[in-house]
Amino acid sequence: MPTSTKLQLQFGLSGAIPETAKAAWGARLIFPDDLLHDRQSFANMDSPDGQRLKSWLNTDGALKSALDAARKMAKNYQLEPSEHRQVTLFEDATGTIVGNPNSSYGYLYVAAWLKEAA
Repeated sequence: MPTSTKLQLQFGLSGAIPETAKAAWGARLIFPDDLLHDRQSFANMDSPDGQRLKSWLNTDGALKSALDAARKMAKNYQLEPSEHRQVTLFEDATGTIVGNPNSSYGYLYVAAWLKEAA
């Protein structure tokens, strides 16, 4: 029986990633939507699943949609930097992006992964 290893991220919400995920991306944003190049991390991105995740995030526009959602949620007080609550920033048939301020008063921790193929 194969053993599953939970993916870990240096930046982001490792705890949100399901055990079934084969690749993940995470970041620590400056609340609500400022993505810094040196505050991102990847788990298993060199794999075919990682390359699919990278394409979904960037080429397919999932990351842009998630950042737009974070900005709108903050503007409408639906998400505040003092909260410790996980929200779905973007989800479609391909994958999921979630975020949580973790009561940091200045950051939004995010994670993304692909859904299992049916």
